[in-house]
Amino acid sequence: MCSRVNGDGERIYKRGMLGVARGNGKTPLAAGLALRELLGASDEPDVILAAAARDQARVCFEYSDEELAQFRSLLKRYCELELDNWEMMRTETPTGPVYIILSAALLPETTPEMYQPI
Repeated sequence: MCSRVNGDGERIYKRGMLGVARGNGKTPLAAGLALRELLGASDEPDVILAAAARDQARVCFEYSDEELAQFRSLLKRYCELELDNWEMMRTETPTGPVYIILSAALLPETTPEMYQPI
């Protein structure tokens, strides 16, 4: 993947390109990868999606919106059905671990307005 880093923490690959025949899922894959980089990369990458036609670019952004909405929906469902008081999780990424805390109570020194609704 384009997120592999060397010993100095710099990306090994600066660009990625995928070429396959029509109808093989390039657009949803590109949308998912773009979201992953925008939301999960710590080195603030420039994410550029290009399309030969405006309609194709629109389709890609619609996939991105749908994937983000699905993530939010699954997270909300988890909180409604599974979360008791709190949950602490960790996931490894190419740029290091990400720590996630889901809590049924406000964190110290925060207000409800500081949180983005899902």
